[in-house]
Amino acid sequence: MKRDYDVVIAGGGMAGLITAASVGHHTKGKARVLVIDRNSREDAGRKTVNGWTCGDATSKRSLDFLAEHIGIRYGSPELEHPVKGVLVYSPDHKTKVLFEGEGYLFNRRLAPQRQVRDAEKFGVEFMFSATAERLLSDDGRVTGVEGRRRGGTPFKVTAKVVIDASGSSSVLRKFLPIKSNIEKEIDLDDVEATGRYIYEFDQGVEDETYFTPDYCLIHLDQYKAPAGYCVAADTPIICKNSVKTVQEVKLGDEVLTSSGWMPVSGTSERNFNGDLVVLTPFMLNQSIGLTPEHKVRVWNPKTGETWKRADELIRSTRGSHRKGDYLVVPLPPANNAPLEEIDTRQYVSGIEEDGYVYVTIKRSFFNGRAPDGSHQRKVTLAKHPKRTRFPIRLALSPDFLQLCGWYVSEGCVKKNHAIISNSNLLLIERIHGLISRLGFHSFDSVSKRKDREKPTINVEISNSLLARFLESCFGRGARKKKLPSWIHEISRDSKLAFLRGFYLGDGSMDRSTRGRPDSRTFTTTARALLLDMWILLAGIGVVGGIKRNKKKNAWSMGVFGHQARFLGENLTIASRNQQGGFVLGDERVYLGIRKIHRKGYSGAVYDLNSAGDFTPLFNVHNCWVFPKGENKVNIGLGVSKSGLDRRNRRFKLNDNLQTLIDQYVRENPAIRNPRPPAGDADLGNTKGNWQVPVRRHNDCLVANGFAIVGDAAWMPRPIDAGGISPSIYGATILGKVVADALEADDFSERFLWRYNTEYMQTHGYPMASFEVLRRYLQTITNEQLNYGMKHFLSEDDISNIIDRKHPDFNKVQYINPIMWFRILNEFELARGLRYTVKKSAALVEHNLAYPESPDGFGSWKTKLERELVETIEKFKPIGAVQ
Repeated sequence: MKRDYDVVIAGGGMAGLITAASVGHHTKGKARVLVIDRNSREDAGRKTVNGWTCGDATSKRSLDFLAEHIGIRYGSPELEHPVKGVLVYSPDHKTKVLFEGEGYLFNRRLAPQRQVRDAEKFGVEFMFSATAERLLSDDGRVTGVEGRRRGGTPFKVTAKVVIDASGSSSVLRKFLPIKSNIEKEIDLDDVEATGRYIYEFDQGVEDETYFTPDYCLIHLDQYKAPAGYCVAADTPIICKNSVKTVQEVKLGDEVLTSSGWMPVSGTSERNFNGDLVVLTPFMLNQSIGLTPEHKVRVWNPKTGETWKRADELIRSTRGSHRKGDYLVVPLPPANNAPLEEIDTRQYVSGIEEDGYVYVTIKRSFFNGRAPDGSHQRKVTLAKHPKRTRFPIRLALSPDFLQLCGWYVSEGCVKKNHAIISNSNLLLIERIHGLISRLGFHSFDSVSKRKDREKPTINVEISNSLLARFLESCFGRGARKKKLPSWIHEISRDSKLAFLRGFYLGDGSMDRSTRGRPDSRTFTTTARALLLDMWILLAGIGVVGGIKRNKKKNAWSMGVFGHQARFLGENLTIASRNQQGGFVLGDERVYLGIRKIHRKGYSGAVYDLNSAGDFTPLFNVHNCWVFPKGENKVNIGLGVSKSGLDRRNRRFKLNDNLQTLIDQYVRENPAIRNPRPPAGDADLGNTKGNWQVPVRRHNDCLVANGFAIVGDAAWMPRPIDAGGISPSIYGATILGKVVADALEADDFSERFLWRYNTEYMQTHGYPMASFEVLRRYLQTITNEQLNYGMKHFLSEDDISNIIDRKHPDFNKVQYINPIMWFRILNEFELARGLRYTVKKSAALVEHNLAYPESPDGFGSWKTKLERELVETIEKFKPIGAVQ
């Protein structure tokens, strides 16, 4: 079967771009390679809305490996500053260890521009401003990807090999549709939240333990660097295709942010005991509880949009002179061109033919006899005799959207039929006309209830594929109805048609009395659905007010005044001005704060990390010193998702990631007057936070027609979260293996397996041992860190660390009589270090014996897990049990 490309690479970051260049180099530019990058060409490689967030450092040896195998040599301006190595300091700054040899600091904003040009020299093609959302597969192998361009236009490309380089929260790896040995999800305890600034500064105190232009500095400190978790339980979060409570949101879920839909790259939970700041905005009738330091996006007419702490917010006052803060509610981004059709295969399945999906049935045939004489049967799929079908490319016309609105308000699915119920004969006739124009067949059935005067007429649509589509997109059951994310991308006319269908089913008109305006009301028992509807209405410039309807045990949303005319009827409008407590902005709604109060709370609170912010109805925000010049620095820190909770509990604090970074910068005596760098080289890249995996890389990196690399393969080193060097090694090796697969025309897991073995032999073999060392370091105090680095590290240990080997801690050998006194002072520390040495040696030996083919992977994996489970049980983090 002819494919569109030989290789498709999802993700245009460091790993994806180097992989593309490696494939191009090893095939001498003959391979057809496509890189899909969600960014524009000008912003190639951008990781999050905060920029090209990274520690920026890499070793000279990894750059030499790249030059040797691909012939690419980086220089200025992508390499911004050379360093002699990485110095790791003890918490008291009295002991240092050289952790790495020579290296460089990248300018991560400029480096991707050079890497794109390198790839293009080998004929690599690029699809910018596009996101790969789903893998295509056939007969147990990956065959391509499909997704959307920024304007909402869908795309689908096929390939012999698909490479996932889309980051640690990759949805491609998570929803890999074929059977494989690749782990799909990472344990959240193996993810670290990191944040950093890039600053120019004035020289303060000359202290090389805090800043030197010659070395990258890492400060070990259980107090300063152990993600704030700041939203109370059951807070509704606006997710793509649903509204979930904050505790239900999972890694990889897409949430609404100020930059559109973004995947969640980290979730956190901790216990909180204190006062929450409870905010109740106008219109929504929904209170949100936040910890006092939580940042909230607000607007006012004088200053525009800005971030403020929850405990600093000012209640809004309505009127012509608006005062106080208005909460920012982002809306799903509008497309340049409205979405006109949808690929239904993501919702229904069957036999595809002539642009339609057909309902299938199973047929079995006699297929001979087995060796024991028993009958054998063969099962195949065939079209249903009624040839029920559904279009693959479904036109999102106003008629179809009105039918969807009817289904959401009055519909259900029973016995593979979509059923719409009503007692109004005129409306039933209207529904039949709608169904007929759409080309579907329907019939009526009647049901009677004692509590109703009129019988209910059920319009049944006898197309099981339509029923599946409606159920998948809009939910099933009155309390579980929802809106799909694509409904925000359709034309205004189609949105109005959907709203009209919903209104005719579950809406009402309240006529004016005593000078009040007419109002249009939507009612439903599904509270999450009403929030979805509120956002849909806001997208067409209509802001409703939500309230609880206790009489009907339901929720209702009213639209008043001139806004109620959106469906076209002539309504009475009150003569006096209608002050609704809101302001409409550009893809924003600004809601006044109706009420602010403090409330005592004891229980779990939560935080999400997703490109800098997320939306629980309104917008909220979620140690190293690396020199980039004589007076320029990349400074930041990383914390484990549970470590900060334990640290806060232990010291009775409420710090979050951002407050820790700011404090870390303030307390550095060598840095004075920090400020964003001048010029364009760091534009849009001066501040950021992101999530980094800190465990060994994925135990298997390949499947049939598929491979993972970089953060998508969890390659950053467990001990320091450095991701550039592993990505260089992995991408370079993968490109060569894929080139050989193209030459052999074999893209099976077995042929691609060499990527596993070569990466493990070259760079990956010590990573499990560093994972053990990381876990152990999380169990000891600052005082033990100071003592151990001073007394238990030898020159051989430092040499091993420089060579990326696990230290032997020979000084804690019990047969060394000179060390006995020091060992007895910290016997548990010495014993723990000896354990890590033995365990690490066993893991390195095990990894160097990585199986040469998939056949031996199962037994290898079982032994690895057995070794690691013992370590996890032994090394409980400090403060974990209280």
